[in-house]
Amino acid sequence: MSLSKALKFSLLVIMLATLGVGQRKAMDERKTVPLLGKEGPFGETSGSSQQKEAASAKVRPISITTSGIAGSLAIHMMRDPSFSSFSRGLSGADRYLGLRLTGDEWGALFLITLGCPDVTDVPRLADEDRDEWERRYSLRFQEAIPDFPTLARVWDVFIYVGFKPEEIGKLRNECRRIQSNTSDEKTRLALTKLLRACDEASNHQSGLLFVPD
Repeated sequence: MSLSKALKFSLLVIMLATLGVGQRKAMDERKTVPLLGKEGPFGETSGSSQQKEAASAKVRPISITTSGIAGSLAIHMMRDPSFSSFSRGLSGADRYLGLRLTGDEWGALFLITLGCPDVTDVPRLADEDRDEWERRYSLRFQEAIPDFPTLARVWDVFIYVGFKPEEIGKLRNECRRIQSNTSDEKTRLALTKLLRACDEASNHQSGLLFVPD
């Protein structure tokens, strides 16, 4: 190869190398430029930082407050108001009355109006099993309202409670006594449901079974 051709070849290699570096630099710059430019929502300028802060300020975790008492009691009219009878299925005039005592209504009646102890008032002991604690709590619950022994048997919304036909009158009288001395809305709603159930049971010489659901 002649000297002139060698020089031309060297110059061509240098030009190509310089061009390649320039292209890579341009590509790198394009990669670092955010979508919609440096001033856009994905940019790294001070303005975009403010946008990010403003956006994050709008995204706040929603605080969910749980209130109320879980569970409810479905009121059934039954001649034999017991769990064993209920488990065999309803028969004859036995039926669900379409009345349900909600957890909130139960709490309003027993915890607020009558002042019965909540479960937190009777903590479970370290070496105490569940059955023993329930026995102890139910006893404390019933002792808190000695003037309402029939109602006091409804010490939880997760238990079956039966009232025989001959007990319906007692249950009604206790509900009426409370009704005449309270203005609490939820308590009165609970008592209205209980009194309706008592009237229905009396009309059919039947009892009542409260079924947790």
